[in-house]
Amino acid sequence: MNVAVLRRYHAQLEDMLRAQLAELEAALRCAAEAHRHLQAAAEREIARYLDDAHKGLTADEAATRYAELEVQAQAAATAAEAIDAVRRRWEHKRAEVVDAARERRKMEILEKRDARRRRYAEARAEQRAADEAAGRSYAARGLKRQP
Repeated sequence: MNVAVLRRYHAQLEDMLRAQLAELEAALRCAAEAHRHLQAAAEREIARYLDDAHKGLTADEAATRYAELEVQAQAAATAAEAIDAVRRRWEHKRAEVVDAARERRKMEILEKRDARRRRYAEARAEQRAADEAAGRSYAARGLKRQP
């Protein structure tokens, strides 16, 4: 297969993987922002709960508020797990991008090598043609001089 075609394929593959990596980066930022928001809300709720507990809460109120705190803590933990999952996907995709870039660079090197070989072969062919023409010209001049 033509090296230029393979290089273009690897370049397109790398571009596609970079786009996917950018999408994962955006998802990672969103997940991190959601986690920070949930953490901040949970911390505010804990502070409010402790303040109300010092003022005095009934057992039912305390149980209800504690259950709400548990729900918020679980939501924050779920968000943290989502961040970890997206980060793992991002790291995997980044490795794919690095591999694709490496393959593209290999194809570029091979393409340059092939171009050099073609130029060298063309130069040799031109030199052979010039040598042959010069030889014919010399032979023709030599034939004309003979008595």
